[in-house]
Amino acid sequence: MSEHKSIDGTESQNVLLSKPEISDNHSDSTDELHIQNQALRVEAERYKTILDSAVEAILVADVANRQFYYANKAACEMFGYTAEELLRLDVRDIHPEKDVDYVLSLFKDQAEGKVRLASDVPCIRKNGEVFFTDIDMGNIIIDGIEYNTGFFLDVTERRNTDDYNERRDLRIRKFHAAIIDILSAESVIEADMKKALETITKIAGETLDVQKSGAWLFDEEEERLTGVCIYDCSTKRFSEGEVFMAKEYPEYFKAIMLERAVDAQDANSDPRTFEFKNTYFKRHRVESVLDAAIRLRGRVMGVVSFEHVGERRKWTSDEISFAGEIADQVAKILVQNERKRALRAANDSEARYRSAINSMSDAIHVIDRNFNIVIINNSIKQWNLELGLETEIVGKNIFEIYSFLTENIKEEYLRVFRTGEVLTSEECNVVGNDEIITETRKIPVYNDNKITQIITVIRDITEKKRAERELNLYRDQLEELVEKRTEELEKAQEKLIASERLAILGKFSGSLAHEIRNPLGVISLSAHFLKRTVKDIGDKQLRHLDKIVFQVDRMADIIESIMKLTRRESPVFKSIEISGFIESTIESAQIPESIEIVKRFPEDDLFVELDRKQMEIAINNIIKNALQAMEVAGKLTLTVSTVDSGGAKYALVTISDTGGGLPENTEEKVFEPLFTTKTYGIGFGLTIVGMIVEQHGGTVKAVSRRGEGTDITIKLPVEK
Repeated sequence: MSEHKSIDGTESQNVLLSKPEISDNHSDSTDELHIQNQALRVEAERYKTILDSAVEAILVADVANRQFYYANKAACEMFGYTAEELLRLDVRDIHPEKDVDYVLSLFKDQAEGKVRLASDVPCIRKNGEVFFTDIDMGNIIIDGIEYNTGFFLDVTERRNTDDYNERRDLRIRKFHAAIIDILSAESVIEADMKKALETITKIAGETLDVQKSGAWLFDEEEERLTGVCIYDCSTKRFSEGEVFMAKEYPEYFKAIMLERAVDAQDANSDPRTFEFKNTYFKRHRVESVLDAAIRLRGRVMGVVSFEHVGERRKWTSDEISFAGEIADQVAKILVQNERKRALRAANDSEARYRSAINSMSDAIHVIDRNFNIVIINNSIKQWNLELGLETEIVGKNIFEIYSFLTENIKEEYLRVFRTGEVLTSEECNVVGNDEIITETRKIPVYNDNKITQIITVIRDITEKKRAERELNLYRDQLEELVEKRTEELEKAQEKLIASERLAILGKFSGSLAHEIRNPLGVISLSAHFLKRTVKDIGDKQLRHLDKIVFQVDRMADIIESIMKLTRRESPVFKSIEISGFIESTIESAQIPESIEIVKRFPEDDLFVELDRKQMEIAINNIIKNALQAMEVAGKLTLTVSTVDSGGAKYALVTISDTGGGLPENTEEKVFEPLFTTKTYGIGFGLTIVGMIVEQHGGTVKAVSRRGEGTDITIKLPVEK
């Protein structure tokens, strides 16, 4: 009986194809040799019967001369030869002459470990009929000689099915072969973290035919995703170290936490991955990505990622499942690596173990699976003494000694025994009349790969927590006070600056308005006079006269804005139903027919104390700005709603346009005097709005939607 490597790489016994061995001990009797050889022949016949009954055709050929050494019954039926005829042939005789070189190259690739399964290989029967097979190949050693073993599956009918099923079948075979290669890799079996990840990413990336495949792991806070092993399939090189932050890619991080896999055909526009468009994807020319979450004990530990460049790629369900299996393999490696670390940490000698815990200032005890205390250190004795608890506690149940421990603590111990996790928690217990706050670590201890004990490290942080609470309280109060004073100073300064601007403007606005109004009136009257009295006036002259009138009216509006800005009359309040007021204001405004008006008013009446005339000016100024922003056409939406704030009820009036929006960082400035985003006007319209709303005890706010429009919301107190 000779030993050889089987197809899957394991050691096995070959009794069917090997010759019986003759003992070197000449003292053995002839009868004993006869009995031994007879037993071998019986065993060989039994294995031969098994192989002959196999459904798949099996051929064994000498690697050196390609001549067949063995053929089972299925092989004889497949090729149409007797066993004796097949054993007189070699590999070249069972394939079409034109395909022999190709077939021999497959055998060469197999011998070098490049290929395991050869698909759609052309073969020829004794009667000359050509058919196709899938050949699963492997090497065996028989009596010191290397042989190729081929398992043949007739797939001729499969070739006649539609292309989709054929490609899917090939993909599945390829994926299964890749998983088998991963599971049988030495680095994976031994859970060598670095080498195992390299093996997995290399096999998976080349199987999926992508540019890059990688394993990325989260930090403890799940705020950082780090590439721990990235394989570039084109350069055959590994790299690591690139980091993605959750705050920079929130949509992707949310997707990978919720979904099994992120399969983005167009990665640059997919809502789950588009955040990488101008950074990582741009640098690496990524078009499609397939990422699968690495899940362990209900937590996402990271992702396996496959990046495709070139033409966008639609991921099949088989590819998505394969990515999930790869993620599961990485999860298993993480578990095994974690257990190896815990086992190494717990393998110290008992003497060093006891010495170490006795030298620690933290209180320590060790319990077994029955919750009985087996080891304690000196610190826990002192701790128990100070708390008035029993000090000789070895051999006693922890929940009897510390009766104040909750059921939740018991669940934590059970969890450590079950999962092997190291748990750290803060616990607050009441012992007598005292509140004790501790930081507790529960660490598993392994014996023959089984958790048999748990080390509990207890640190009293009561005083520390009390000091932290007092410090935090003081800091919060101080920060709140500073923030409040700063806000008051900033508001006072803003009001002072605004008042100074308006005061300066008011000094000359009256005389300026008087001096400009009269000449403008003369110009306007003269233009109208000319239009009425000049005979045979041409269209060109008429257009110029219209321009004069338009510009005169525009300047008159500017003068009126200045007068309104500086003429700060006290409002005369009346109780007004706000929705009806907005309705009437819209009807009086000159809104072009090209503008769509949308009204969203509440069903119930909502009364507000208003100065009708002043508030009409404010609403009309906002509408005017909105119409100018939309230029020709658009949608004007007016919304009335309510909100509760600080124990009071407020009415919200929102006027939204569909213009181009405000420039970035200008929302707060639009209510300042002389600030404008238009090429015309002097920036008083919204300043007047702000002043009127402030006199009504309300606030006004602008929110820009770049490229989509602007919302201006007035907040006014509702009548009590």
